[in-house]
Amino acid sequence: MNKPVKLPEIKKDAFKKARESLGLSLQDLAQMSCYSVRQIEQIENGESSSFYGAQVKVTAAKKVAGLLKLSEENAFDFSEVVP
Repeated sequence: MNKPVKLPEIKKDAFKKARESLGLSLQDLAQMSCYSVRQIEQIENGESSSFYGAQVKVTAAKKVAGLLKLSEENAFDFSEVVP
């Protein structure tokens, strides 16, 4: 049986600041990432109801971080993650 994996914490404020500094709207980023506006909002505000699970949200956040040119260190908090 698989052990549960501790996922990194998403630094939601970093996503919003990066998006705004690039002059992108939620709609722009949604189109670029192929995620819904609601999903982008939830990455930025910490909600999760539009994602099937925490792993899916982290995967989406990784894609969005790449589009925003955010490094993993700036986008995620790995302090609670066990290797």
